Order: sequence, then C-alpha cells, then structure tokens
Amino acid sequence: MKIFEFLKKYTVVVRRYINNGVKYCKNSFKRLPELKNFFKNISSITAGFDTKKYAPLAVAVVFSLVAGYSLSFINKSDDSEKSIEAVNYIQYQPAETTAPAETSEEIVTGSETERPDLLEDSFSKTELEILHTNFKPSEQIESEIMQLVNNYNKTCSFYMVDLTDYAVFGYNSDTYIPTASTIKCPFAFYCYNEIEKGNHSFDETVLYKSGYYSSGTGVLKDYGNGTYYKVGDLLYYMIHYSDNVAFLMLQDYFGYEGYNEMISDMGFETFINGQIKWGKLSSHELGYIWTQIFDYRNECEEGAIFYEDLVYAGSNFFNWPFTEAGYEYNIAHKSGWASPGYHDSGIVLSDNPFVIVVMTESEGETRDSSFFYNMSLTLNELHDEYLEYMGREPSEKGVKSPSELVPENSRAK
Repeated sequence: MKIFEFLKKYTVVVRRYINNGVKYCKNSFKRLPELKNFFKNISSITAGFDTKKYAPLAVAVVFSLVAGYSLSFINKSDDSEKSIEAVNYIQYQPAETTAPAETSEEIVTGSETERPDLLEDSFSKTELEILHTNFKPSEQIESEIMQLVNNYNKTCSFYMVDLTDYAVFGYNSDTYIPTASTIKCPFAFYCYNEIEKGNHSFDETVLYKSGYYSSGTGVLKDYGNGTYYKVGDLLYYMIHYSDNVAFLMLQDYFGYEGYNEMISDMGFETFINGQIKWGKLSSHELGYIWTQIFDYRNECEEGAIFYEDLVYAGSNFFNWPFTEAGYEYNIAHKSGWASPGYHDSGIVLSDNPFVIVVMTESEGETRDSSFFYNMSLTLNELHDEYLEYMGREPSEKGVKSPSELVPENSRAK
C-alpha cells in the first residue's frame, strides 16, 4: 500500500496548486519542496515493484501530476476577491459542508472578514474608478468630480477607501507624484515596525550633525547641532511638526534598504536613497499604507503610539474644508507641500471611517478657491452616497468622532 499512500499525498498537493490559480501562484511556491521530494523519492518508492507491471501506471501518474501543476499557472481562481490570508486558510483546512450564506444580489462589496486585495487594483488616468462594489454614484457627483479634474489643468490624483467594506474610489491613483512631506508617514510606519521587531528602540539616541540641517518645516532647525535626540522624540517631531531635520536624522539612522524593501514587497516601485531623500508616491500607495496603519493601531503598543501622533499631527489641510463645512471629526493625517506639490493623506474618523488621499501639483492653496479644498468635500459627498447605498448613516455635521477612534493625547502638556 506504500505507493497508494504516496500517490494520495501528492495528488492533494497538486490539487492545491490547481485551486490556487494565477492570483496566488506566488504563495504556492512555498509548496514546491513537496513536489521536489516527489521526484526525488520516485526511485526509492518504486523499489521492489515489478517495473514492467507498474511502469505504465507510474508514467501516467507522473504525467498527470506534472500537467496538474502546470495548469495551476493558467487556471483562473473563482476566489479572486479573497485575500491571500483567506485563501491560505481554505487550502489547508478540511472541507466542511455548510449551507450557502444569504447574500444580496443588489449590493456587492468587500467586508471586514473578506477584505479585497487592494494591492491588485489599477486606476484610469481619465475617469473615476470604483472598485469592490457595484455602487454607482449619482450623475451630479460624478460630474462634479470630473469637472474639478478637467478644470485643474495640472496633475492630480485621489484615492479613497471605506474602512468597513473596503470599497475603493480613485482617479489617476497609480501615477507617481513628488511626495513633499507625505513621505514621512510611510517612512515612520517602517520605523515603528522596526522598533516593534526589536531591531531598534525608542530610547536609542541620534546625534544632530550640521549636515542634517534643513530649512522649511520643523523645530529642530532652530536648535544648534551637537545634541543627541531619542528616536521616539524624533518620530514625534517628524509627524507632529513635519520636522525635516528629524526626518533626515531618522533616514540616516534606520537606512533606506529596509524601507525600500517594504515598499517593493507591497508591489510599488518608489524608492529613496542618499541622493533621493523625498522621492515620489502614488495616492494608491499612500492610501494602502493608511489602511495598514488603521489595522496596526490595535496590533501592538508601537502601532497605538504611531496612530495617536497621526491623530494629533499639525498642518492638517483636511481640517480646512471639513471644519468650514460644519464637520467636527478628527482626521488622522500627514500632509505635505513643496514646489510643486500640495497633498494630504489620512483617515476621516467618522462613525464610518474612510481613508482619503488628495495629491496635486499646486504650489500653494487658498482654501475655498482651491482644487484640493473642493475635491476633499466632493469626495466626502461621494462617500455619503455610498453609505446610503449600503444602508448606513452618512456623515453628520456637528458630530464628533467616536471615542474609540480618538485616543487620549498623551503628549499634550
């Protein structure tokens, strides 16, 4: 019975490859050692058998297994909306017979337990894209959005994600734009992850050298060099004050390679180095990282500290349109402006929180006359329409953020 146990084992392996499909073939490579062992052990397993009698069977089995493995690279999975984590769970758990869940044919979207793969999304450079839902905006809202875009006459981009259902809204979201200070958010995300892993600590110190001096935003530029600062304090200065000196000190201390690997592993193509310290980002890239930050806040102490600093970060461009329109929500964010470049990215902490990123090539904005101002409010209206479609309450003016989304400001003096 030795050969039949062997065939049963490796038939299951190949079936996994077939079910996995193209979308998850990268994850399937983890199982390659089993197939290598299959070919390696053929001779030992068939030893002692009548080769003339079993040769046709062995050839047929090997051919079937190789064919099945090859098909895994061209077979399209019916589970294309499932996350990699969900698919892994399905692959390695025993099959269960359960009644199909009731679903609505009119509403199609992601969910908290079955999150779509936001990294696989792509976006048009000429029209509004709405993904992971069959919601359609009103003609008025869609027209307002495209009119703002068409009248701008410069490069612009936006990205929005509902953090309950993970429906996505975007325009030109894959175009890379000079970051200004928005780069400080993903770089801080990398630093906090390194501290969580034990590779660094908040109490380590970095010497402020004259070469780190940078004009522009921040407070450290006003102090003399030659002072040691704790990593935890530099992270706070970089986010709260958008401190350029702190950013350059942390870049030099943590390095570029690990950050670039993190971005590359996400599937994005941007990078920084000793000569390109600010680089470029897409609104898709920034928005995706914000979805990770929202999860990270509940995963560890480092994530909670990072999130708190973002909630109370200064230079909040989104506060202008939202506050003047009557909304009182907190907005965790990281903005950036340069020449050219006027961006903000973050999470609107309403009862139905959502990620919002707006990037422009403006050199400065003047509130109600600006593209940024009007686009931010119009995207909020688009999100409200989506909430109504989903049967949830739209945003309310004069209502504060839910307390569970707004941590106490432990750094307030």
